[in-house]
Amino acid sequence: MSTASLDRARVAELLFTCAEGRRRDSGYRVTGDAVLTAAHVLKGAVSVDVRFEPDLPGEWTTTAVSWSADAASDIAVVTVTPRPDEPALPPARFGRIRARAAQLPVQAVGFPRWKLRADRVDPLAEGTGSTATRYRDSAHVVGSVAVLSQWRERTLEVVVSARPAPLAPENNGAVSPWEGMSGAALWAEDRIVGVVTTHHLGDDLGILTAARFDLALDGLDPDRRVLLRELLSVPEQSAQLPDVVPAPDQGDEEFADRYRGFMARTLDRFEFFGVGPHGITRRHRFATGYVPLTVSRRDPRDEAIVTAGIRADQALGNRSRALVRGVAGSGKSTLLRWLGFRAARTPSETGEPAPVPFVLELARFEGGRPPSLHELIAPVLRPEMPEGWIRRMLAAGRVLLLLDGLDEIPPRERMHIEEWVEEHVEAHPGTRCIVTTRPSIVAEQWWADRDFQQYDLLSMSRHSIDEYVHGWHEAARADQPGTASGDEIRKELTHCERQLLITLSNRSALRGMSANPLLCGLLCALHLERGEHLPESRKQVYDDALELLLVRWPHLRRRYRAREGGERNGGFAPASDTVSEPPLRYEGMLKLLQRIAFWLVLNRQLVLTPELARRRVESSIIGLRGDVDPDRCCDIWPTKAGSYANCRTAPSSSYTVPSATTSPRRRRSTRTTSRCCWTTPTSRSGMTWWSWRAPMPAHQNGSSCYGSCWRVAGPNPATATPCTCSPPPSWSRPTSSRSRPGTRPTYGSSSTTPWPS
Repeated sequence: MSTASLDRARVAELLFTCAEGRRRDSGYRVTGDAVLTAAHVLKGAVSVDVRFEPDLPGEWTTTAVSWSADAASDIAVVTVTPRPDEPALPPARFGRIRARAAQLPVQAVGFPRWKLRADRVDPLAEGTGSTATRYRDSAHVVGSVAVLSQWRERTLEVVVSARPAPLAPENNGAVSPWEGMSGAALWAEDRIVGVVTTHHLGDDLGILTAARFDLALDGLDPDRRVLLRELLSVPEQSAQLPDVVPAPDQGDEEFADRYRGFMARTLDRFEFFGVGPHGITRRHRFATGYVPLTVSRRDPRDEAIVTAGIRADQALGNRSRALVRGVAGSGKSTLLRWLGFRAARTPSETGEPAPVPFVLELARFEGGRPPSLHELIAPVLRPEMPEGWIRRMLAAGRVLLLLDGLDEIPPRERMHIEEWVEEHVEAHPGTRCIVTTRPSIVAEQWWADRDFQQYDLLSMSRHSIDEYVHGWHEAARADQPGTASGDEIRKELTHCERQLLITLSNRSALRGMSANPLLCGLLCALHLERGEHLPESRKQVYDDALELLLVRWPHLRRRYRAREGGERNGGFAPASDTVSEPPLRYEGMLKLLQRIAFWLVLNRQLVLTPELARRRVESSIIGLRGDVDPDRCCDIWPTKAGSYANCRTAPSSSYTVPSATTSPRRRRSTRTTSRCCWTTPTSRSGMTWWSWRAPMPAHQNGSSCYGSCWRVAGPNPATATPCTCSPPPSWSRPTSSRSRPGTRPTYGSSSTTPWPS
């Protein structure tokens, strides 16, 4: 930004004498005999002294001759007497701001209270009566104005790049560190566009409010307008002032339209889980049945206070920064794609240029380091992109960043994401950013400190569940051919839909599960596969779901691919590498997943890198089958496992394994589970299930436990050693022979309970 027209010698410090005493504010000498300032600072003033270049060798002071203030616009002009033999000053130039979506770089110079300083005293002069002199230094404030902010107040919201610290209590009761900045002229390039007037107490310390000069000029009565024209050398109407908001480049707009159209087509897809034949993942357009989700805003001052649910697009549509929290399977990734799709497809309601969305799946970036926005442009579009297009979009405040899966980044790598986000939102405050994560996984306070409003993704309502079930079966009906058999299948699907809705309305446990979009799709698939019958309990639902994912669907896919391969090969059987048998049978794969899931819970991990995943498989397949290839087990997760692994693949990516997210209170209760106590195993569905309890608080130092338990030493449960301490009176001693000291517990599913009260 050019500073040629902002002249230090014309920056003024105004000293007011009033009944309450003396105070000071800022101003700017726009002509030889006129100083521009704010109107409210002149209230009650008896006399005004104007200093230029204060506390510098060229300092000079003059007394105001008169002043004219307009309380409505909060702009005033103080008339002064020029110095004798002073050369004529060229008048400062003014500009207007057109109501167009843009981010305007601005600057101002003033004398705020937080710049109060004291001269250093020479140590050699001690004892000579020398004392420190207090003074206010100047503050050159550089920031930006988002043009469409505060249009109801008809003022400018100035976001400064460096905000001051709050004042200490002993600072004479000043309410704001910006006291004294009022009256400073606000510059955009080489033209004055406003006057700094106030800092609202409810705003961040990095936000100031300025009065718009163009609106003030239009709002004056005819007599004052004539006086202002004479004093400031401005035209009669603001429309005659030059527009300081740069007009969008035609080439930029053409490419923005092309990019937004490409993103709208790319993002217009989501998955109805299990609706495809044989469990093969299929994508559907949002118009085919996507159910909009709802969010509630959480009060950062009190985690227990939440607002009523509102549709996500309405709550987040105009939000500049938001952190959306949701449990596994609640639809966070799909929500971000939907928001990006709507932003790319929907034109701006105000007629201004629409935003350009960038969707970043954070788990895909090695080391948690997102690339530059230029690299996120599709390669097919990059040759057409004008030079500097992204930089201009950022400056205009049109970029929408949608960051998915913050919790999927290892904790040590999240700092790279935070640095990347901070660089973009601080350098370009008009940039919008929405981030998704699971609750209580990331340092949410870091995001709250940077004005990210926290939202909770709510479960689906009963009406939304009905819409989801209808959309799922409608998509299944659309897959059927237009033949007599297809018509018959569509009738069966309609009957199946009605029966499922009746089942969900009559069984509260299943209705609670169906409030999660992923589990709702799973229930639809199970209900169809099991002949319109669902198990009675949640545990049985999970058992049947695992059998469907690990046995039924892989078997159907192998048959389908064998038939397709045979048709392509002229009726001959396909090659052996085309349709391969799974590396483990159902029981073996289930035990393998249980062991890995137990290790993840024990070590409080959510993400497995490919190298770590292979090592965990190698150590977990011991005793299952001697000829299992760990690489094949790792490869089957992202390609065939479905929702039980929920993996995402990318170069050098990580495997993400979902786990139930607990509340902060429950998480505090179970945070010491790396030292756990084993209890009695139970037999369910022909398998041994081991449960473990969180230890008493004293168990953290190994001083309190109870007999017939196992103390886990290190991250590997295979190294568990028995302890021989006495049982607390409130806990029952396990009676199973499998949990006696001297025998090692088998691997299996685990569940936690909080410490007993």
